[in-house]
Amino acid sequence: MTLMLGNDSHMGIDNILELMKEYPNLKIIPIHMHDKTRNEAKKLKEDNLLIYEDGKILEI
Repeated sequence: MTLMLGNDSHMGIDNILELMKEYPNLKIIPIHMHDKTRNEAKKLKEDNLLIYEDGKILEI
């Protein structure tokens, strides 16, 4: 989720919101984010959108 609005190469916040609407039980952990995009995504306060800082190790 690199961009605010997705394009042919990278997903954007708009694409993630569409996925969350279509699949409400899906947990999304975006990566490859710019600081601006990360900050905007944090503002969404969506339970299924897990925003971590770079370097976070996620155990599945």
